[in-house]
Amino acid sequence: MDRRVDRLSGGERRLVSLSAALIHSPKLLILDEPTVGVDPLIRHQIWRYLEELCLKNDTTVIISTHYMSEAINAGTVCFISNGQSVAYGSPQQLLVDYRCHTLDDVYYNSCQDLGKTDACESTGISTQYSFQS
Repeated sequence: MDRRVDRLSGGERRLVSLSAALIHSPKLLILDEPTVGVDPLIRHQIWRYLEELCLKNDTTVIISTHYMSEAINAGTVCFISNGQSVAYGSPQQLLVDYRCHTLDDVYYNSCQDLGKTDACESTGISTQYSFQS
Protein backbone atom coordinates (compact mmCIF):
# COMPACT_ATOMS: atom_id res chain seq x y z
CA MET A 1 0.00 0.00 0.00
CA ASP A 2 1.49 3.30 -1.05
CA ARG A 3 -1.02 5.89 0.22
CA ARG A 4 -1.16 8.25 3.15
CA VAL A 5 -3.50 7.13 5.91
CA ASP A 6 -5.75 10.17 5.43
CA ARG A 7 -6.46 8.97 1.88
CA LEU A 8 -7.53 5.46 2.92
CA SER A 9 -11.13 4.34 3.22
CA GLY A 10 -12.69 4.10 6.69
CA GLY A 11 -12.26 0.33 6.75
CA GLU A 12 -8.62 0.56 5.68
CA ARG A 13 -7.99 3.14 8.42
CA ARG A 14 -9.47 0.74 10.97
CA LEU A 15 -7.06 -1.97 9.85
CA VAL A 16 -4.07 0.38 10.05
CA SER A 17 -5.15 1.46 13.54
CA LEU A 18 -5.60 -2.15 14.67
CA SER A 19 -2.22 -3.11 13.21
CA ALA A 20 -0.53 -0.25 15.07
CA ALA A 21 -2.16 -1.36 18.33
CA LEU A 22 -0.83 -4.90 17.86
CA ILE A 23 2.78 -4.11 16.90
CA HIS A 24 4.18 -4.52 20.42
CA SER A 25 2.12 -7.60 21.39
CA PRO A 26 0.31 -5.94 24.30
CA LYS A 27 -1.02 -8.01 27.21
CA LEU A 28 -4.03 -5.67 27.43
CA LEU A 29 -5.67 -4.41 24.26
CA ILE A 30 -8.52 -1.88 24.43
CA LEU A 31 -10.35 -1.26 21.15
CA ASP A 32 -13.18 1.15 20.39
CA GLU A 33 -15.49 -0.27 17.73
CA PRO A 34 -12.70 -2.01 15.78
CA THR A 35 -14.96 -3.40 13.05
CA VAL A 36 -16.93 -0.29 12.10
CA GLY A 37 -16.63 0.32 8.38
CA VAL A 38 -15.02 -2.99 7.45
CA ASP A 39 -16.63 -5.56 5.20
CA PRO A 40 -18.08 -8.77 6.70
CA LEU A 41 -15.17 -10.98 5.61
CA ILE A 42 -12.58 -8.69 7.22
CA ARG A 43 -14.81 -8.37 10.32
CA HIS A 44 -14.85 -12.16 10.68
CA GLN A 45 -11.06 -12.31 10.25
CA ILE A 46 -10.54 -9.61 12.88
CA TRP A 47 -12.62 -11.53 15.44
CA ARG A 48 -10.88 -14.83 14.73
CA TYR A 49 -7.51 -13.10 15.11
CA LEU A 50 -8.49 -11.44 18.40
CA GLU A 51 -9.76 -14.74 19.82
CA GLU A 52 -6.53 -16.46 18.78
CA LEU A 53 -4.50 -13.61 20.28
CA CYS A 54 -6.20 -14.18 23.63
CA LEU A 55 -5.76 -17.92 23.60
CA LYS A 56 -2.17 -18.10 22.37
CA ASN A 57 -0.64 -14.90 23.78
CA ASP A 58 -2.54 -14.61 27.06
CA THR A 59 -3.82 -11.19 25.97
CA THR A 60 -6.95 -9.61 27.42
CA VAL A 61 -8.99 -7.72 24.83
CA ILE A 62 -11.60 -5.16 25.87
CA ILE A 63 -13.84 -3.91 23.08
CA SER A 64 -16.64 -1.39 22.88
CA THR A 65 -19.25 -2.08 20.21
CA HIS A 66 -22.85 -1.52 19.24
CA TYR A 67 -22.97 -4.79 17.30
CA MET A 68 -24.75 -7.31 19.50
CA SER A 69 -24.14 -10.05 16.93
CA GLU A 70 -20.44 -9.68 17.73
CA ALA A 71 -20.87 -9.46 21.49
CA ILE A 72 -22.51 -12.89 21.67
CA ASN A 73 -19.08 -14.54 21.22
CA ALA A 74 -17.38 -12.67 24.05
CA GLY A 75 -16.39 -14.25 27.33
CA THR A 76 -17.88 -11.38 29.33
CA VAL A 77 -20.28 -8.58 28.39
CA CYS A 78 -20.99 -5.35 30.24
CA PHE A 79 -23.90 -3.21 29.07
CA ILE A 80 -23.47 0.46 29.92
CA SER A 81 -26.06 3.24 29.92
CA ASN A 82 -25.18 6.81 30.90
CA GLY A 83 -21.86 5.64 32.32
CA GLN A 84 -23.46 3.01 34.56
CA SER A 85 -23.30 -0.76 34.17
CA VAL A 86 -26.82 -2.13 33.71
CA ALA A 87 -25.90 -5.81 33.10
CA TYR A 88 -22.71 -7.85 33.39
CA GLY A 89 -21.85 -11.48 32.73
CA SER A 90 -21.36 -14.05 30.02
CA PRO A 91 -23.66 -13.51 27.04
CA GLN A 92 -25.19 -16.95 27.46
CA GLN A 93 -25.87 -16.43 31.17
CA LEU A 94 -27.42 -13.01 30.54
CA LEU A 95 -29.75 -14.54 27.95
CA VAL A 96 -30.84 -17.12 30.55
CA ASP A 97 -31.07 -14.64 33.45
CA TYR A 98 -33.18 -12.17 31.47
CA ARG A 99 -35.12 -14.89 29.62
CA CYS A 100 -34.28 -13.31 26.27
CA HIS A 101 -33.39 -14.59 22.82
CA THR A 102 -31.09 -11.69 21.87
CA LEU A 103 -28.59 -9.45 23.62
CA ASP A 104 -30.51 -6.44 22.33
CA ASP A 105 -33.45 -7.65 24.43
CA VAL A 106 -31.17 -8.23 27.44
CA TYR A 107 -29.99 -4.63 27.18
CA TYR A 108 -33.51 -3.27 26.91
CA ASN A 109 -34.78 -5.42 29.79
CA SER A 110 -31.81 -4.57 32.02
CA CYS A 111 -32.55 -0.88 31.50
CA GLN A 112 -36.24 -1.49 32.17
CA ASP A 113 -35.38 -3.33 35.41
CA LEU A 114 -33.52 -0.23 36.60
CA GLY A 115 -36.24 2.14 35.43
CA LYS A 116 -33.93 3.52 32.75
CA THR A 117 -35.76 2.51 29.59
CA ASP A 118 -36.05 6.08 28.34
CA ALA A 119 -32.38 6.76 29.00
CA CYS A 120 -31.32 3.59 27.21
CA GLU A 121 -33.47 4.36 24.20
CA SER A 122 -32.20 7.92 23.94
CA THR A 123 -28.50 7.17 24.38
CA GLY A 124 -28.27 4.00 22.32
CA ILE A 125 -26.45 0.84 23.21
CA SER A 126 -22.94 0.98 24.56
CA THR A 127 -21.44 -2.41 25.08
CA GLN A 128 -18.03 -3.44 26.28
CA TYR A 129 -16.83 -6.98 26.26
CA SER A 130 -13.65 -8.91 26.52
CA PHE A 131 -12.06 -12.14 25.44
CA GLN A 132 -9.88 -13.67 28.09
CA SER A 133 -7.58 -16.65 28.00
